[in-house]
Amino acid sequence: MFCKNCGKQIPDDSTFCPGCGASVTSVPTPVYDYPHTPAPATLPGENEAAKSILTFGILSLAFACTWVLSFLGIVFAAIGLSKVRNYVSTYGPVHHKAKVGRILSKVGLPVSIALTVLFILYVVLIVVLVILGINGQLPHGRFNIHIR
Repeated sequence: MFCKNCGKQIPDDSTFCPGCGASVTSVPTPVYDYPHTPAPATLPGENEAAKSILTFGILSLAFACTWVLSFLGIVFAAIGLSKVRNYVSTYGPVHHKAKVGRILSKVGLPVSIALTVLFILYVVLIVVLVILGINGQLPHGRFNIHIR
């Protein structure tokens, strides 16, 4: 035991501190028994549903970043967001993996739509230029190469 006044170590059965003479009363140290709070219980299938949402969120964003396959990002984002709606109706608010998957799907969807539209415009432009070039309707500039 230690003296509360001077901090010197004293025998447990002392009534006065030999160092400073202060009265020492032994006060038992309270022991707190905190109840163990278990982790929130998950319902059967909740973890698998959250993993599925996360997987589709990752796929939607991954395919959104590709040029040619960006339309698959739209598909995966739509599936992921649909799974989020089912998750909320079955298990309640989204947590952890499902929350991240929802965010990835929400980001992947507009990016996929934008890149898909740009890709379609690019393909249409190439087709129009090829058709005009074949018909000879493109203006001849100084950079055109003529093969004879």
